[in-house]
Amino acid sequence: MEITSEEIELLCKMKMQYFYLASLISSDNILTIKDAEDGLKNIERGEKAVEGANISEERKNEFRDYFKKGREILENDIKRFKEEEK
Repeated sequence: MEITSEEIELLCKMKMQYFYLASLISSDNILTIKDAEDGLKNIERGEKAVEGANISEERKNEFRDYFKKGREILENDIKRFKEEEK
């Protein structure tokens, strides 16, 4: 899922950014290590898109906080999956 700066701007205008953010770490989508790794890549793409978006610094910081939390969740999922493999 590739997202652009323009799409970030549109999501914010429509007040739909939380749906996007939740989709990055939804447990319905994270069933394997690969899913979690793909989620981390999507967060990285989202971070780049947010930095280029024409939105307030306050809004960018909000995205950054969610990305950070999402990254932590996905990294914990990867650890859990690896533990379950043992």
